[in-house]
Amino acid sequence: MRVERATHIAAPPKAVYDIVMDPARLGDWVTIHHSFEGRLPSPLKKGSTLTQCLKLAGRKFHVHWKVVENEPCEHVVWEGRGPVASHAR
Repeated sequence: MRVERATHIAAPPKAVYDIVMDPARLGDWVTIHHSFEGRLPSPLKKGSTLTQCLKLAGRKFHVHWKVVENEPCEHVVWEGRGPVASHAR
């Protein structure tokens, strides 16, 4: 199954970029964020990795994220691997 979403954010690109690339702020914009495992790299850059614990329908699971593309204020791609061969981009 593929799910896509687009939205308009009424803020300067630098302000949005700074929030998206600060892992400590994930709880501000990811509604199913629960916690992290290990030390957080900050700020994130291409090649950075982190493990996030998410909680959905009362169940916790981990997603291992890697920043695979990073053009500051223009384009950022995170790839995530989760349970049962799930993935996100």
